[in-house]
Amino acid sequence: MLQKIAVRGGDPDHQALLLTAFGITVEPLTAEDAAVAARIYPAAKRAGLSLADRCCLALAIRLRAPALTADKAWLDLDLGAEIELIR
Repeated sequence: MLQKIAVRGGDPDHQALLLTAFGITVEPLTAEDAAVAARIYPAAKRAGLSLADRCCLALAIRLRAPALTADKAWLDLDLGAEIELIR
């Protein structure tokens, strides 16, 4: 996300501070998350999901938290994660 901010001319360091102020934290990807991302590859590939998308879903599964996306294709997947569209 911070990369996208930098690409669009924003200040990623400032945005990171704002995210922290809103209680948004960075969660490390674990070896177990990587294994989940690998297991969901066949279904996710059909929907056009990237490795980053699959890591996001694996993290959502582990944390039992919704995965936020603007990609409607995620809604067609039944991978054990709650999906919320942001637009």
